[in-house]
Amino acid sequence: MNIERIRQPFLKKFPGDFSNNPMQRNTPKVLFSTIKPAGFDKPELIAFNAELSEEIGLGAFKDKDLDFLVGNNLPENVQTYATAYAGHQFGNWAGQLGDGRAILAGEIVNENGKRQRSNGKAPALLHIPGMLMEEPY
Repeated sequence: MNIERIRQPFLKKFPGDFSNNPMQRNTPKVLFSTIKPAGFDKPELIAFNAELSEEIGLGAFKDKDLDFLVGNNLPENVQTYATAYAGHQFGNWAGQLGDGRAILAGEIVNENGKRQRSNGKAPALLHIPGMLMEEPY
């Protein structure tokens, strides 16, 4: 896969917490916190969408890519992070809620100039599978 093409303009463009602190806490006045993924012991590939990987610019999967996909081995060009958010829960303003969805690895620009961002599993947060998002900043 073309992991070396992953970029992280979000980290340069917005204020963030670069402490890598994995504890739940308030992070006022920042939009993200850097964090290392929890990773997985003995990961196994169950399915991989090769056509989609090519379309978004990641390219072909190789066995060595599995450790990146599960967060066990991050290349130097990737600093993972979780974004902050706030909102309403149960009809009341809940303030800053954190990001229990996933950890972002960054974005990649495909051959058509379209940006893609990917998620991974967040430690000590909700256990919801990652998802691919297509959305400009």
